[in-house]
Amino acid sequence: MIKYFVRYFPAKFNYAVANLLSGIFYVFPTKIKNNVYYNLNIIYGLKEEKADINKKAKQVFRNFAGYLIDLVSLAVLPREEIDKLFLDIHGRKYLDTVKNTGSIIVTLHMGNWELGGAFLTHSGYDFTAIYEKHNDRNVSEFFNNIRLKHKFGIIDRRDFKAIIKAFREKKNVAILGEISYESQTVTVDFLGANYNLPAGAVVLALKYDIPVIPAVCIKSGSGYRIMVAPLLKMEKTGNLQKDIRYNAGILAKILEGFILEYPEQWFVFKRFDNEK
Repeated sequence: MIKYFVRYFPAKFNYAVANLLSGIFYVFPTKIKNNVYYNLNIIYGLKEEKADINKKAKQVFRNFAGYLIDLVSLAVLPREEIDKLFLDIHGRKYLDTVKNTGSIIVTLHMGNWELGGAFLTHSGYDFTAIYEKHNDRNVSEFFNNIRLKHKFGIIDRRDFKAIIKAFREKKNVAILGEISYESQTVTVDFLGANYNLPAGAVVLALKYDIPVIPAVCIKSGSGYRIMVAPLLKMEKTGNLQKDIRYNAGILAKILEGFILEYPEQWFVFKRFDNEK
């Protein structure tokens, strides 16, 4: 149904319908809405900024509805239409330094991470995404078809041999950095508390001497902008566990900075604490 609207109706109409539906969903009390309230209260507490959390939470849902429209657009619209959404890359020089040497790009569930990958490949950058299989095979196929259409490389996160092969081939490998789907985590100061974040990116960067690039693709007006932070080169002391904690702590603060800057575009609908 969404594919039909995206393919045959103007974008403004689709965004308007998405906003309307998100507003209707927001009216009803749900666990998801409570979780967003909880997360935003933490964020604005750290920002030391007074905010109408109800208004901010409503904007999160509106932004997510727009994300869904743009995600489906990736699946059904031609490249020239997708490229109209692309504004620019802030921090392009950091990507250029690893264009032929490879990196680990660590991003967030923010803005539109799939569009970010498409914009990079359309701009001539090598890009391979490490993905987590969804429980629903159709959902996994939907996402992977988008990635293949836009010339991503894709690697199942469980396929360690393929990940190492990508590093040896000097590819830019992207991974989501704030939700853990892996057994190895590291406790760091994140959003005002000790939180267990995925350790995989830092462990691999330390082992294979690969720079880490924190980056997000955020909505800006009617388009999207890729925001790239400076390269994070791993500090090594020879004590692996100490090095993991130290470097993961630095990475966590960079990712936290993105969240504090764009809280209404952070699409994490779980309560962000360490409760299981």
